[in-house]
Amino acid sequence: QLNLSNLVESTRELLSPLAAKKSIELHSDVPAQAPALLDGGQIRQVLMNLVMNAVQAMERPGHIWLRLRERAGHWALEVEDQGSGIAAEHLPRIFEPFFTTKGVGEGTGLGLSIVQGIVQEHGGTIEVDSALGRGSRFTVLLPIEAET
Repeated sequence: QLNLSNLVESTRELLSPLAAKKSIELHSDVPAQAPALLDGGQIRQVLMNLVMNAVQAMERPGHIWLRLRERAGHWALEVEDQGSGIAAEHLPRIFEPFFTTKGVGEGTGLGLSIVQGIVQEHGGTIEVDSALGRGSRFTVLLPIEAET
């Protein structure tokens, strides 16, 4: 059992200095308590990967939001950026292992595949809303109660 809000806040605090080097501010909007039966280390890895992707997608100063809300028996954990967005033709492939739109040496194409695997192991799902020039929002839905 962990408080997902604390995990989101501590991850934001950990990554804020890195984001600040690109003049990006990390913001959070989380409830005081968000109890969940989850592997904190793995969910932190999911969150860190999504935030780092958001930082890399932003070519200019801006903001990234981390939000946590209750939605239909799940915690909805959102990472929203003001980055370059994902082209519609790439959206169906972003969770495929080794798929990347980054240049050589900038990424392996494994991050989102790993994120999806961890989320699915926790009985959750991940949604993506993105458009070129508008940014992206990844929403991780994790069960509030452990699956039996």
